[in-house]
Amino acid sequence: MVAAKLEVSGVRFKPLVASVHITSPVTAEPGSFDAWQKGVVDTQRDLENFAELSEPAAVVVAGDFNSTPDMRQFRDLLSNGYRDAVKQTGAGFAPTFPSNILPGPLLVIDHVLIRNAAASSIRTVDVRGSDHRALLASIRVPLDPTAP
Repeated sequence: MVAAKLEVSGVRFKPLVASVHITSPVTAEPGSFDAWQKGVVDTQRDLENFAELSEPAAVVVAGDFNSTPDMRQFRDLLSNGYRDAVKQTGAGFAPTFPSNILPGPLLVIDHVLIRNAAASSIRTVDVRGSDHRALLASIRVPLDPTAP
């Protein structure tokens, strides 16, 4: 996972932005499901660490979770104040995979999770050379979440 704290003019606490890529649970490789489960556990730990290290700043974690919204393991990641941007915006069904075959994306396995921030919009975008569509989110970060 890659993460960075951003300096945003006027924002008191630096937002943290991170990418995630959890191994697919359904590959021909032996042990892929176990590797996926470990990836979910590691991501949960990372989310907890980001929340602790960044409080009260905003946290945005986005990428290929290789998990659909109805999977318990993914829903378990939506704790400690994290929310799914697609659900928060009411964007509905935002399939991202596979994008390189007809009829197009059928699965929602890429996500944007936010904490101490609000997504105002999100949409999928074609990415040349990828088998995933990207998620493009607009996110509002509070200037000072501690101000009354």
